[in-house]
Amino acid sequence: MRILIALVLLFSGCKAADNPIDDMGGIDQGGDLGEVGDWVIGTHPCAGNRTDTLWCDDAQTCYVGCGTTTTGYGVYVTSNGGQSWASLQTSPTGYFDDARVNSIHRSGDFMYFGGVEMPDRYTVSRMGSDGVIGPILQRGSTVDTGFTVGTYRRSDSGRAIAESLTGVELMYRTSDTTAFVSGRGFWNDGDDDDVPNGVQILDMETRGEEFWGVGSLINQPPTVFTPKWTEERFDFGIVQLTDQFTGELWGIDVDESGVTVGGVNQDDNVGIVFDFSEQDPTDPTQWKAFSLGAVFPNDSTWVTDVCRSDGAVYVVGRYSILERGFVLRLDPDNEEEPFEDLTPRTDGQSDLPDISRCHVVDGSLVIAGKDGLFGRL
Repeated sequence: MRILIALVLLFSGCKAADNPIDDMGGIDQGGDLGEVGDWVIGTHPCAGNRTDTLWCDDAQTCYVGCGTTTTGYGVYVTSNGGQSWASLQTSPTGYFDDARVNSIHRSGDFMYFGGVEMPDRYTVSRMGSDGVIGPILQRGSTVDTGFTVGTYRRSDSGRAIAESLTGVELMYRTSDTTAFVSGRGFWNDGDDDDVPNGVQILDMETRGEEFWGVGSLINQPPTVFTPKWTEERFDFGIVQLTDQFTGELWGIDVDESGVTVGGVNQDDNVGIVFDFSEQDPTDPTQWKAFSLGAVFPNDSTWVTDVCRSDGAVYVVGRYSILERGFVLRLDPDNEEEPFEDLTPRTDGQSDLPDISRCHVVDGSLVIAGKDGLFGRL
């Protein structure tokens, strides 16, 4: 299950900011931006032990969803770089007031939201630029269709996948006008890459028509799901990147130059990253492997997300025992010192709580995490 350990850390030294009414409407919450080194740090309204989802249209306009955290519901938006936040205004009004939103994604002319407890049992909804919400996927009454959506992604042509937050189930459709059907069992369909006992997708991204994912289970090797969906058949390629240890991959990002994934080596309690920029992603030897044990040799760590854009690769996560978060820049071609530590620190200790999500937009790195953490570099 996607359960991140709850840790406690309070910000200090952040100067208060004015709290103007956000032009998206609604009552402002969060904000309180302050400078911490090269960072601008503040808070958003989804207080809890993590931030389940973060999406940024640009460096000023970002969205967060309150998903599985212990407190808070809904979707919040800032249009001024985190100075203030407001409930996302929708038509009908208050659509997300009682919703747990785990996934926010923009594709084409619409934003897509995945989760649970939306009106009329919808688990995926679509919003246009006018704020009008339309239903996409309704929660069913069977195991294969009745799950909470963890991640929802849509390709340029309208293909789409909704995967389960806590199980192996997923639903897919081939276009915006076709019905969703169950994709459960793609891991045991007679291919050479089958894993008969099942696999779980923990994060997912698209690149054009390609769907990429990561997982899987705590007792399996770190797993990447590669594009394999054809006109004739839905499928993922299943690539287990190593047989040296077990552990999940929790974050993935793709761009035109490559793919980066991150997670945890459960055997050694240390964060891991794999980077791909070669020809064949189904060949584990073409993925470069990195261990955070080389950066933090005395600490237990966990990579919760990765993000990349225009050649820059970032890795975020948490110290599992020290109750702090970290941010690293990765240079996959630097064999001697691949990581640069970007974490703001005081007397060597991180000034950040656990970091859950990151997004690179307009040359800025945006992070979100525990206790409503929101930061920009």
